[in-house]
Formats: sequence, structure tokens, C-alpha cells
Amino acid sequence: MILANFMLIQWKEDKQMNQKERVLDYMKKFGGITEREASRKIAVDRLGARIYDLKEEEYEIVSEWITSKNRYGQKVRFKKYMLKQDKLEIANENHYSVI
Repeated sequence: MILANFMLIQWKEDKQMNQKERVLDYMKKFGGITEREASRKIAVDRLGARIYDLKEEEYEIVSEWITSKNRYGQKVRFKKYMLKQDKLEIANENHYSVI
């Protein structure tokens, strides 16, 4: 949580970024973003809407379902959004193709 607060302060010092710019910047820096990361780390609560806005500006964004367990040990699924070029780079590193 301290890191998330520092990241917000750092972005604000650089310039006042809107939510869409923060989402794009986060994806470029960290390779992708989930709803939880958006909410906790960059104060964006409607990630799907910001992804839609970015797609309208012709950014190529892909998503994949991630399966994990919550704090109660229950299986949960959530989406991770990535810029298409980042997904291709990850695929090349892991030697598999993206369809």
C-alpha cells in the first residue's frame, strides 16, 4: 500500500494525468493491469470503461482470464488487460504463439 501511495504521488508530481492516461502508463510500465491493481494502485475504479476509452483511441488491448485463490482458499477468476505488443513480447519470451 505504501508503494501504491508513492506511485500516485510520483504521477501527480510529473503532471496531472487523467484516469485513462494512468491506466495506459501502468500497462506500459508493468505489462498489464487488473481491476484490483487499478483500484488500489492508481485510483481507477471503472477499469472496463477506461479500457473501452483506450480502445476507442485505437490502442490494441487484449485480455486474459487469470485463475487464483482468494484469502479463503476459494477459486476466483479475474481479467488482466495488456497492450497487444506486451502480450506478443511475453509470448515470444515463453516461446508460444498468441492467436
